[in-house]
Amino acid sequence: AFSRVGTPLYMSPEVLKGNGYDFKSDVWSLGCITYEMCALKSPFKDESKKMSLYDLFTKINAGEYNPLSASRYSAELRYLIDSMLVVEPDKRVDINSVVEYCEKHIALLNK
Repeated sequence: AFSRVGTPLYMSPEVLKGNGYDFKSDVWSLGCITYEMCALKSPFKDESKKMSLYDLFTKINAGEYNPLSASRYSAELRYLIDSMLVVEPDKRVDINSVVEYCEKHIALLNK
């Protein structure tokens, strides 16, 4: 697909660049939402200053965000989010891998 619809905070780099995209763009958005649920803020929006869309898009395209706290969040969760927020779509995890990773760790918790 080539359309550009959605909330800028969750748009993947490939969408912002106008490149074609596939389901890995949705994985990017899921990574943004998961990060936001943990940190209570967007990974790419700087709350301390007024950002233009250009500033936001520059941070997204560079994949620049503050990592989640290692003292508060598990290495597994941080790894999962980091693997969903990889700028290059061909290097980004796909949704099947996300589901498998989550199921594996849920099973470990239930033992």
